[in-house]
Amino acid sequence: NFQEGIPPAGNFHTATSENEAVAVMIVRILQSVCEEKGEIPQEVKNVLNKYLDENDTANITEWIENPEKAPSVGKPIGEKYDKQLSKEFRVRPENAMYHDSAKILANLSDENITWLYHDIQNITGKSIRYYGVEGYDLQIFNVFSFLADKSNVVGGAPEDDFLEVWYKGYEVLENGQTIEKEWRANEIRNMSIDERRNIRITGSEIKYKPKFFQTMFYKAYIGTPSQNNELPSYPIPTYGLRHFSAEYISPLKYLSPYARLQGGPAPAVVIAKYYEGAVINGTVTCKGQPLLSQVGVYKNASIWGNNISIVHDNTITDENGSFSLISPAGEIIIKVNIGNNILKEIVFNDVNNTLYRPITEEEAMRKTKNYTRNINIIIEPATIHGYVYNDINENKSYEPQNDTGISNVTITLEDQYYRDKYTVKTNEEGYYSIENLTPSQYQITATLNGFEIYNKSVFLTPGNNFYNISRPKNATLTGVVFYDRNNNGSYDKEEEITNATVQLIYKKTNRVVGTTTTNKTGQYRFEKIVPGDYILGAYRVNTTTGIKEYEIREEIKLEENETREHDISLELAEVVVRGYTNYNNASLGNVSIDFIGANIENNTAEFNSTISNNLTGYYKIRVKPGTYNISAYATRVENNKNVTYTYEEALVINVGEKPKWYNISLERVEEE
Repeated sequence: NFQEGIPPAGNFHTATSENEAVAVMIVRILQSVCEEKGEIPQEVKNVLNKYLDENDTANITEWIENPEKAPSVGKPIGEKYDKQLSKEFRVRPENAMYHDSAKILANLSDENITWLYHDIQNITGKSIRYYGVEGYDLQIFNVFSFLADKSNVVGGAPEDDFLEVWYKGYEVLENGQTIEKEWRANEIRNMSIDERRNIRITGSEIKYKPKFFQTMFYKAYIGTPSQNNELPSYPIPTYGLRHFSAEYISPLKYLSPYARLQGGPAPAVVIAKYYEGAVINGTVTCKGQPLLSQVGVYKNASIWGNNISIVHDNTITDENGSFSLISPAGEIIIKVNIGNNILKEIVFNDVNNTLYRPITEEEAMRKTKNYTRNINIIIEPATIHGYVYNDINENKSYEPQNDTGISNVTITLEDQYYRDKYTVKTNEEGYYSIENLTPSQYQITATLNGFEIYNKSVFLTPGNNFYNISRPKNATLTGVVFYDRNNNGSYDKEEEITNATVQLIYKKTNRVVGTTTTNKTGQYRFEKIVPGDYILGAYRVNTTTGIKEYEIREEIKLEENETREHDISLELAEVVVRGYTNYNNASLGNVSIDFIGANIENNTAEFNSTISNNLTGYYKIRVKPGTYNISAYATRVENNKNVTYTYEEALVINVGEKPKWYNISLERVEEE
């Protein structure tokens, strides 16, 4: 109760794990026992010793009996956020008791702290099971963190572990114009007087940090996982909490006037109930083999008239297909998933079946010896079958009376998780079937005459999966082949290239599916092309030298039933230049050679470089036609002296020129 128990309420609200929250409940009960009896009785210490070592038990006992002896008493609060302010606000004994005890208790495993709390309830006769939150608590969350001695934001600090203060406003520029801005509180504090003169603050807001979304307050009241540290659009109270289940959520007519999410108001009140948790052990198998899958415990809750399944525990099956979960009381649901796809749901609502009857309160609180259910979940194999067909009437569905099946189509399925692969061919009617498959995510492809006519990722659920594949309509590709002489990035009249060879190559198999020659206007055209990914290659050969003048290779994707107009911009074909580097007619190796475009108008040369062979001095390079300044350079140490070899000459390389032999004779300069 917040009014009567500020320290436990504040520390529970701001606890960032279920272990820490349970630790707060343990300390609260021990504090109550101590107040009644004047000390922690030995039988209670014995319970603590069952799960803690004697030193930890002794420390917790001392801190509860004498809170002023807790180590964090007097510790500055929020020192890393506001060192000066932290000197004024220090941790009080009533909170230090919770801080220090929780650090020890929260380090226990989930199972151990669960049993410790269970035994503490039994030995003391006291129990805390309900946690109530109202919407106003969101608005005053920083009050709880302040009263728990975990924050000084209320006292003026710019931030704490959970949230940060930002200011909104605008900056006035020298020309009088304004720019809307926002600043962290620390940015305002650290501004000079001159900088502050140019800003106007119009308001402030709280921005939440990741730790806020881990608090028991957030998880119990809102629950929905946050995106980008922002409040969500819709609440899912107790989402992901293993031990706390939403017992009550205010109906739609009782919305909180204080708490607003992205999509609107939140419930006025949420009450969560604590359960140690019934244990559900089991296996998941398919075709007699363990199935790698995600298994979760869900419980339905009514949120504003909608029945929502809230997950409370989930795990991945091990190599044996085994899992172990804990569950709240009620008609819980076990869901088996692969990814986001549900393979099976089992609802525990059969009162006549001891295995699948609702989980009782006694089981969920572990007040009975038999609080474990053992279930074996068998997932039915999947079958996929259907037709590959020509959609004659183009209504996107297979109708035997109107459409024609396509025979001899290769259907391939590849399991995206297990990598198993299956291949069949369609029969005379275009029908195919693959049975006894593990439900999973599959890549399904259909190949006809070497062309992939279909490729998609599908999830196959247990049982029958009927999957028809329509053969895509052919595409047409047309355009102009040109050389961009004015370098403006697009085709202009008189830039077209005639007698250019154009090839269309199917990328998947590197198969040439069409070759054509451009006409006198530079146009090319390919028809009846299967949609897909292609390589479009074009070139023109010099009729005198037999060497390519222009060339290009580019990738293009053709969609179903489209006529694509695509102009091909050719580039100058590279010319091979080769030769030897030498000095005084003797080979000189390891020479750096730069082909540098000369600084003249309309030069098409492009820089390139190479290094000649270390032993023979041979080099070979491919360069674009144009005018080059050739620069060659090498250094040596000869007879303990630095020697430099250099070469500087101009070279013209013509379009469509045959491979060029070009020897480089360097000059020698010896350092004095």
